[in-house]
This record gives sequence, C-alpha cells and structure tokens, in this order.
Amino acid sequence: MLFLDLTGVLEDGSPRDYGVPANPRRTLSFPVGSDVTLRLALVTASGAAVPLAGGSLLFTLKKRFSDTDAQVSRAATLDAPSSGLASFRFGPTDTKNLTSGQYAYDIWYTDADGRRNAVVPTSPLILEPALTLVGQVGTLPPP
Repeated sequence: MLFLDLTGVLEDGSPRDYGVPANPRRTLSFPVGSDVTLRLALVTASGAAVPLAGGSLLFTLKKRFSDTDAQVSRAATLDAPSSGLASFRFGPTDTKNLTSGQYAYDIWYTDADGRRNAVVPTSPLILEPALTLVGQVGTLPPP
C-alpha cells in the first residue's frame, strides 16, 4: 500500500504561520490500479488544526483541470477529527478503468454550516502505467 501525505489549508483570514504552505497544491503520482491512501492534515492559515466534527471532506479526480464531472470521487474517513486528520483510500478497482496520463484533483471541505472551501485547489495527478512483473501472466496457482 502506498501512503501520500497532504496538507490542506482552510483560508480563514488569519495571518499565515511559518510552515503552512502558501500554495497547498501538490502533484500526486501513482500507478493505475494501486492501493493508495491519501492522508490529509487540515489546518488554518495560522497553523491551527481544523476540527472536522460536523463537516466533511471530498476528493475529486477529473480528466482535465476545467472539467466539472469527476472520474472518481471519495468522501474522507475522519481519522482524528479534533486534530484535523482525515484520509482517502483508493483500492485497485478505483483507477483500473482509467488510462495512464495526467489528471486533475481537488479536495473540498464543507463545514457544519454548509460553507464549502477548496482546501487543496485543483492540482495535477499523474496516473502511471500499471506495474507488471516480467513474465507475469494471469494469476499464480494456489500453493
């Protein structure tokens, strides 16, 4: 399983703290059909953890930056809601029908009052060709 860490920033008007990314965009890359977990830490511009209780996070994968329809979307699992930690898990079947190439993704946070904010703005995601072993054909017989 592959783990990728992201920082999402909820722009709340507070002054930016040292260590909080001014641009939370990050290019992601993994092979088609991978088992991937994206781990997200959601913070304010001042670096405080955003409490996630009552809110939700949504990851969307689109073919192009300008697309409005998602190829894949996933609601977050809230791992430590009071600390602003969440994750998005993608299994091999989530991307197996997509071709390798460049896509775009974003992550949106909707708070308990229904306000929606892009916490990771539209960013590149590269699906690499699926990995295969040399000489691998089908599945191995049971031992």
